[in-house]
Amino acid sequence: PEVRKAIQRLGLLLITEGPNGVMRMDGLGVPAFAACRNHLTREQAAKVARWCQELNVIAGVMFDCDAEGDAGAKQAVVELA
Repeated sequence: PEVRKAIQRLGLLLITEGPNGVMRMDGLGVPAFAACRNHLTREQAAKVARWCQELNVIAGVMFDCDAEGDAGAKQAVVELA
């Protein structure tokens, strides 16, 4: 329940590439979830989309700053669109 409220206050459901990103965001007081890979699966994208609708927020993707993360972020945006 607290995480849902924090996401709603932020207006954003943030998806990171891995657990280190989640821990860094938590240190800043920003709730985040990890894809645990450098791309989103269709199932993950569907779940994120459902959560965004339920919480009335938008999705944000923050993957690593490397070629794989860049490609994965672009793929995630297409999956979530």
